[in-house]
Amino acid sequence: MADDFAQKTTDFLQWFRAIPGVWINPKVQLTDLRVQGHGRGLVAVDDITVDEDLFTTPRVATLTASTSKLTQQLALATLEPFSEQQWLLLILLLIYEHLQGSGSFWQPYLDILPHSFDTLMFWSKDELCELQASAICGKIGRSEADKTFRTEILPFVKSHAEAFYPTGVKNLDDEELLALAHRMGSTIMAYAFDLEQQSSSAHVDEEGYATEDEEQMPKGLVAMADMLNADADFNARLFQEKSSVTMKATRAIRKGDEIMNDYGPLPRADLLRRYGYLTPKYAKYDVVELSRDLIVDALKNHHTIDDGEITTRIAHLEDRDQAEEAYIIERDAGDTDHPNNGIIFSEFPEDLVLFLKTLLAEPEEYKRVSKLDEQRQSQLMIDVGRIMAEVLRRRVDQYKSSITEDTELLRDQTIQGRRRMAIEVRLGEKEVLKEAQAYASSIVLTYEPNSSGKSTERSQKRRKLN
Repeated sequence: MADDFAQKTTDFLQWFRAIPGVWINPKVQLTDLRVQGHGRGLVAVDDITVDEDLFTTPRVATLTASTSKLTQQLALATLEPFSEQQWLLLILLLIYEHLQGSGSFWQPYLDILPHSFDTLMFWSKDELCELQASAICGKIGRSEADKTFRTEILPFVKSHAEAFYPTGVKNLDDEELLALAHRMGSTIMAYAFDLEQQSSSAHVDEEGYATEDEEQMPKGLVAMADMLNADADFNARLFQEKSSVTMKATRAIRKGDEIMNDYGPLPRADLLRRYGYLTPKYAKYDVVELSRDLIVDALKNHHTIDDGEITTRIAHLEDRDQAEEAYIIERDAGDTDHPNNGIIFSEFPEDLVLFLKTLLAEPEEYKRVSKLDEQRQSQLMIDVGRIMAEVLRRRVDQYKSSITEDTELLRDQTIQGRRRMAIEVRLGEKEVLKEAQAYASSIVLTYEPNSSGKSTERSQKRRKLN
């Protein structure tokens, strides 16, 4: 309901402003953007200059293990098993704070976070089928999450029920607790930040830059920062300081513009998996995954080599950490700080080219394929182009519909929601494949000998391909 939505926003802002150390630039306003499909968002109510601070959230207003009362209810040693599983630890903290209801300091904040998600974790089997051959379908992890929650989260909550459940609150059954764990896990996926340690033990490299293992960095929810929506054409970014975090404008923002955070160069399939929405500006980051088996099968159709020899050569690459189970093809989209329209596919990954050359080379060549002379490299590149054309054709055939059919479907404005997002994802991947097919053809034309017996070396720029 509109009134409930607005009241929750008011309650959150009142709670947030009352926290010592909070500062909000008067040029920004938390706004109802549901008409644009953005939920809440931060909007500029006056022109903002580059590098201008937008708001500051003190560390005490970040929901982490050090600020949740769960760590006061339980001895730190009790939570020690989760110290290196930051995702699970934060799920426990969120479950605890949720169960406290009005007794939680964080309630006004938690109340404005969504209770349902369009992330792929919550799609039905039929809805997932609309993604067709997208590799993202194999990366959702619902069953793995179920297993982890049932073996680690549920037993922990039940064995410490006196800490999790306030007096008079009915204990959740297993299915209710599992659903709550999934909800909190999705909240973390969509909203949590990796937070630098306040007393950092990060390694300082020779150039003076501090680095930390992201897997071990504590995760937390940052009040106000997660109210920003995100897009590839962003204009703000979060900066971490010792006692606070500050959102700053990374470019000039005009009055009336929405302030957008940065998720980094995410393909739209991953955007949908992690955050449950799409924007067209992320299309430049779309990728397609090619499995090793697909590549090898296509190669065997063009090149005589027995399975034993293939196994030997792949083992040679694996011993040098130069072989992958799957290869990602993508456009060279550049730095996220510099949005670029009109980007097209321009090269295959070096490790993929090396993989193919190693399988294509003669027995006496494959261990030194990168050192072969230019003429031999050109010969191998012609085969690489031809085999990649076959790989890409087979990959396209794995999708049930064509670019033309998907384009036509998207003209139908009655198709909305999850189905529309699925069509956009699969169409984006097919467009990457189409561009990659054109590039594969250009490789053959570039390296194929002309009438004089020399490769044409057409206007295409030469790249280091091994």
